[in-house]
Amino acid sequence: DNLKLPTCYESPLVYILLKQYAENIDQARKEMNLPMPSVVHIATLPTTEVNAYTYPATDNRDSVIAFNAQLFMFAYQMSKVTFPTLEVRNDQASGRIAVNTSKKRALELLKNNPDIVTNYVMAILEFLLLAPPSTEPISQSYDPLLMPLAEGMELFAVGHEYGHVVLNHKSPTMNIRLGADSPTTANVAPMTVPVLARSWKQELEADQEGTQLMIHSLKQKA
Repeated sequence: DNLKLPTCYESPLVYILLKQYAENIDQARKEMNLPMPSVVHIATLPTTEVNAYTYPATDNRDSVIAFNAQLFMFAYQMSKVTFPTLEVRNDQASGRIAVNTSKKRALELLKNNPDIVTNYVMAILEFLLLAPPSTEPISQSYDPLLMPLAEGMELFAVGHEYGHVVLNHKSPTMNIRLGADSPTTANVAPMTVPVLARSWKQELEADQEGTQLMIHSLKQKA
């Protein structure tokens, strides 16, 4: 109770989730024989952006990758609000799920269900902490797809950050404001801290590496 935020336990539940994802991604990295130029430390921190940043240590020998907890809620919300644009059918004969991802069918579903657009907009506002949670629950027929897709998105976020380390990206620093307005940081004085400023080239390279790490991790679980 005497600890002052921010700490890596700013969001304990997300921190536990992050540790599991990091273990899965690191196992995938080892199985893919990818290098690890430095040790990865993860944390959650209250930032003004729903993002993940690498915070270098003052002695330049180590760093911490810190995720805003809202990033993980965003993965779940985006899965939830976009699934109604897919037509999902259970094939009784094979026991498999058939998913129609055509643009034509998605537009038909959007036209016939205006709540999809409303829920999408509200999810964005919730994500930005500009509105209280109000998106409606979706049909249980999507349950077999909802959690795996959300998990895949979250694994990708961690894999992307690992990608920067695997590729040994060197970046200059920039300053960002730390201490977002949220229930857990209401009494925390904002501060400015240095983070690594990634280039678009580095971000796209980390996307590619993170995608491969995510795919390998999910295949091992299948």
